[in-house]
Amino acid sequence: MTWVVRAPDRDLERAEKRIYSRVRRVLWDYEPLRASHAEIFIDVEGGAVRLRGRVRTQPQKIIAAALAERMGEVSSVTNELIADPEVVRSVADALAQDERTAPYVIRVLAPRRRHPARGGPQRSRSAGGDGDRGERADRRQRAKPACRRQRGLPGDRPVAAEPTRRRTESRSCYNNAPVTQTPPQSGERLTSRQRRIEEQRRKIETARTQQRRKRLTWVAGIVAVLAVGIALLIMLMPKPVTAQGHQVPIEGNRQHVTQGQVVPYRNRPPSSGDHYDQPSGYGVFPRGVATGNWVHNLEHGGVVVLYRPDLCDEACQSQLQDVYNSAPSSTLFPGNRKMVITPYQDMDHAIATVAWGWLDEMDAVDKERILAFYKAHVDKGPEQAL
Repeated sequence: MTWVVRAPDRDLERAEKRIYSRVRRVLWDYEPLRASHAEIFIDVEGGAVRLRGRVRTQPQKIIAAALAERMGEVSSVTNELIADPEVVRSVADALAQDERTAPYVIRVLAPRRRHPARGGPQRSRSAGGDGDRGERADRRQRAKPACRRQRGLPGDRPVAAEPTRRRTESRSCYNNAPVTQTPPQSGERLTSRQRRIEEQRRKIETARTQQRRKRLTWVAGIVAVLAVGIALLIMLMPKPVTAQGHQVPIEGNRQHVTQGQVVPYRNRPPSSGDHYDQPSGYGVFPRGVATGNWVHNLEHGGVVVLYRPDLCDEACQSQLQDVYNSAPSSTLFPGNRKMVITPYQDMDHAIATVAWGWLDEMDAVDKERILAFYKAHVDKGPEQAL
């Protein structure tokens, strides 16, 4: 099948190209038209479609226009397709108008209606030889309608083919030989073909709908499984522990005093105030660290974990060692855990976590709570140092 992509004088617009492509696809999907090697040219202007070219049969011409008219984007269809029987008919009409070929053209036409004033043979008014010529003319006049019915001369009106008639017979006006002609395909058969096409189209649409439903079902199932998995993951994941504790008023002037000098603190345990010249360093100190030393650590942004020896046994102290091993390094001083764990008796609870100006007390070791406090306050002292 031959197709024309563009109109003769101009390029197609975007919407026209879409209409052209869809019309071309619809005609190509019609298998009898594709198999007949028809030559069809598609012209599109706006929403109007014009079909030109040649097809094999008259039903193919009608169906091609019907397929194009069914499309929603098409506003009108001009069917200028020519079927092969129409070509034969046009050639026969042209030959019938030529005196040299008219006797050989056989055409079935309706008998011409006689005018009442002209009905009946005309008798010659002359006598003798004129009478013989009149009789011959009379015979020719009587035979003329039959010849015209078969020739299809201009001026005669063709007989409309009956829907149920399959074959018609007529006799030649020259040798009285029976002539059999097959009229174009009936409307009933055309309707049946259209029904088959429509049924096939419905089957295709049904199959496509089922495929879409299957895909949607699979997608919905996958989404549901993912949603359930994410929900379970969120539920099973341990929730991060937020830092607890409360602020403590700052005391003293952050003055350095001599090592061993007694420094009075208002808070028990202290979280700020004057302190000794040297910090204690970081780590676990089972024998204890002087208060003035670890307060200096608080000033440098360290965190001190205190425990009462009488309320924290060896298992409790082992848990505190695990807390120290799990503490992350300082971001300002990589490789250094700025945490001090030391015994301290002068407090009301078994465990106390202290930062500069902050205090969190508890009666048992809570690893996650202590680490959350450490992460929230490490490196946030008045001085950034080790």
